[in-house]
Amino acid sequence: MFEVFSTPGASTLLSVVVIVAFAAVTIARTQNRSRAMNLEIILLYSIGIIGFTGLASFMVHAFFGEAVAESIGWQTGSLFQLEVAGANLAIGLIGFLGFWRRDFWLPFLIAKTAFSWTAGVAHIIDLVQRRNEAIGNAGPILYLDFLIPVVLWGLYLGYRRILNEPAGTVRVRPLADRIARRAPAKPPGEAQ
Repeated sequence: MFEVFSTPGASTLLSVVVIVAFAAVTIARTQNRSRAMNLEIILLYSIGIIGFTGLASFMVHAFFGEAVAESIGWQTGSLFQLEVAGANLAIGLIGFLGFWRRDFWLPFLIAKTAFSWTAGVAHIIDLVQRRNEAIGNAGPILYLDFLIPVVLWGLYLGYRRILNEPAGTVRVRPLADRIARRAPAKPPGEAQ
């Protein structure tokens, strides 16, 4: 059973299930919601949880680098896995902090896209030049390296478009905070 989670990319697919579940429950429980708020909730969980998986990837590459290298079909005994761990740590921290800071969303998307697409291209080059068909090189992770950033950018740009904010605007506080501040106060004695 646990072999499924050792497949590169499986933890990312599990993260997608968790994101959908948390976002669906939160959206269902949110009052006075709008399309912008729904997208914000989806982005919040997507960036935060994918950031958390970056922290988990840091741990895997830092402490189990030899096993990761073998699953990718790369040489073991290199400090390269520690370098990858550091990149995952940085991107993971930015994304995880996106739970609380919306101004971290754009830097996360830029860093995640640059890292993932570079990794994806490296996997393709290794697949073509060395015929490396190892699961960690040519399996689900290869497709997810390209797909996850595209989906995140689509959500982010859709969110920005719905908000109709100027291009240079950066939202630090969640949209839900703005709506809560605008909502009229309930008269004393009225049920919340």
